[in-house]
Order: sequence, then C-alpha cells, then structure tokens
Amino acid sequence: MMVQTEIGLLPEDWEVVQISEVGSNYSYGVGAEAVMYDGKNKYLRITDIDDNSHRYSPAPIVSPSFFAENHILRENEIVVARTGASVGKSYIYDPQDGKLIYAGFLMKFKVSDENSKYVFYHLTTKRYNTWVTMNSVRSGQPGLNLVQLKEFQFPLPKDKSEQQNIASALSSIDKLIDDLRRTIQKKQRIREGAMEELLSGKKRLPGFTEDWVENTFDELFKPYSTASYSREEMIEGNVLCIHYGDIHTKYGSVVYLDSDEIQTITKEQAGRYTRLKDGDIIMADASEDYEGIGKCIAVITCGKEAIAGLHTILLRPKANDLFDHRFTSYILSHRSTKKQIEYLSEGTKVNSISFNKIKAVTVTYPSSLKEQRTIADILTSMDDEISVLQIEKAKYEQIRSGMMEELLTGKKRLK
Repeated sequence: MMVQTEIGLLPEDWEVVQISEVGSNYSYGVGAEAVMYDGKNKYLRITDIDDNSHRYSPAPIVSPSFFAENHILRENEIVVARTGASVGKSYIYDPQDGKLIYAGFLMKFKVSDENSKYVFYHLTTKRYNTWVTMNSVRSGQPGLNLVQLKEFQFPLPKDKSEQQNIASALSSIDKLIDDLRRTIQKKQRIREGAMEELLSGKKRLPGFTEDWVENTFDELFKPYSTASYSREEMIEGNVLCIHYGDIHTKYGSVVYLDSDEIQTITKEQAGRYTRLKDGDIIMADASEDYEGIGKCIAVITCGKEAIAGLHTILLRPKANDLFDHRFTSYILSHRSTKKQIEYLSEGTKVNSISFNKIKAVTVTYPSSLKEQRTIADILTSMDDEISVLQIEKAKYEQIRSGMMEELLTGKKRLK
C-alpha cells in the first residue's frame, strides 16, 4: 500500500529521512595544490568525477601537495561537490580506485548503518538535482555546505535487504553501461589511430601507389549561402535544416538525410537557400572551444530536400570526381587540416571562421578515387560499429533512468 508523504507517495513500510539521520563523520576536503602523481596518493577533485557515471575519472592522475589522515576516503564514504558549476555532483568511494584524498571543494560523509550505495543513488536523481539548484543559489557562484546537505530528504526502505536489492539492481545496469562506455572508448582510440595512419599517408593500403596531391580549400570547394534561423525561429515543415549545434553533438562524419532526428523548416523559410547535394560538406563555423571549430559532416541526401543552417559553411567540391562522398569529411577532419583551421579561428567566448579566412587552408589527399573509397570503407565500418554500441548504451541509460524512478520511490518493489 502506498501512502502520501512530504516528498510524494511511498510504500507504507518506507520512511522519509534526511542525510543527517544516516550520515556521520562530516568534513570538508584538503585545500592542497595538485602536483605530479607520486605513484600512491591520488587527488580527487570535482573535475575528476565523471559527470555521467559519477566514477573516478582523472585526466591526468595527480597527487595533493599535502594532506592529513582524515582526508583519505574509506569504504561507505560519499563526497559531494560544494561549489562551482558542478555543485552537488557526488561520488561514492570505490576501493578499486586506490588511495584517494578528497579536495577542498568537496565535502564528505559516511553511511554506517544503512546501505551506502542505496543512499548514494539518491544523490544522482532528478529530484536531488532540483533540490541542489533550489538550495545552492547565492550571490555569485552557486554553493552548498554540510548544514544544507544534511537537510536533504529521501525515501528509505526500513528493510535493509530491500535497500541492498535496489542498490544491486542499479549497480548491475551501471556496470553494463560502464562496460559499454569502455568498449566505445577503446574502439574510438583505435579509430583515431587508423585515421592518423590512413589520412596522413603514413600507411598505404595494398595495391595503391598513386601520388597524393595538395590543394587549398579555394581550389577544391565553392562556398554557398546558408540560413541563419535560430532553433526558436524554425517552423516545422518539409525541408530539412542542418543546425550547427547538431554537427557538434549529434552527427558523425557522414549524415544520411533519411534520419527522423533532423529538424525541419517550411519551404517559405528555405526560400532562396542552396539545396544540398550528395557529397556536400557542411562545416560548423562557430564553437565555444577550439576542438569544435571547423567540425564538418558529409551529406548523403537520400533524395530529401535540405539546406544548411545557422553558423554553418556549405562547401561543394568544384569537380564531381574530386572526392568520394564519405572521404571528404574524413580528410577535412584530419588533424593537419584542423590545426590550420583552429589557428585561423577568431573570437573570445565563441571561436568563429569564415570561408574567406580558411580558403588558403591546404588539404593533402589521394588522387585515386578508389583509394579514397577504400579508406572511407574502413573508417565508415569503424564508425558504424561505434554507432551501434552508442545506441545500445543510450538504450540501457534510458532503462536505467526508468529503474531509478521506479526502484528509488517504491513504485516497483524488490524484496
């Protein structure tokens, strides 16, 4: 039977508790400088906690310049970020992470009598994030302190075996998602290595001996006009419109326009803008970081009517037989090209480029279309494999979200 509580409907044999009722050993971290890793003592800072998995994910591993015994994390201890853009972000100590010393912008508490993993999961929910937002607003940057953290309320099964069962179920799907994430990262590293070898000419594929050639953007491509509609201005219609934000976050190197994820506009809005053709390149002309500037996609239209949208540069090869449709995006994404574009980007918060700025950028590529196609086949196969894994990971993340909502509120019982 479900009963109404101050935080919503809960099973009648559950209770509402505060962190203060389950925690102990509250303290703040050490305000030490990060130094080169000494091989033993690892420094845990806010940035070392992965935003999605909440695992220890340092880049690179560092040590604190000093610390005390009470700054070393132990089993069943949870740390929470107390300031900055990631305020509220949490991590539960995993002995497999080794000896961890937590930093000054983190606060810690220990869960002794209840299931610590169960408590931790409540510090990753949407309800918790909303609570953090409401309680961390101050003048200047947001922040939380231990007094506030102790007041956070959450539902708790009185039966500790139920707490354990819930934590185990969520841990199992977390492990599945984490294994997929590691596999994706491994395959992405392999792909990056293959791109470097194949697109630089360092490794020639068997049977290809033709020379590679070098040309400028101005010699290779003709730029065309693109639309400037913000997402708010785009009215749903029958013409696809590629927004620069999606180039940064959604698409791989090659985009097939039969996808139902592409935003649309009306024919009236599309108006005079150039319709896309197979093999066109759409390049993002703005980004908040150097890595994103000049990111590009090759377009396969699949017979769809489409235009390039806000903050993009539309590039069309000047000759039909210059490039394999897929290869163009790969070669323009190679670091030798990207470094030239990054150097030419301008701006403060947002880096930007224009065709006039990048028209002197040089591209070195195989003169043989057959070699281009073979390279593209290899890289496309790798991309497809990574894409399948990413879709699978997204599916399990969605399942996990549903499990969190059902299990942590007692809507679904595990006894």
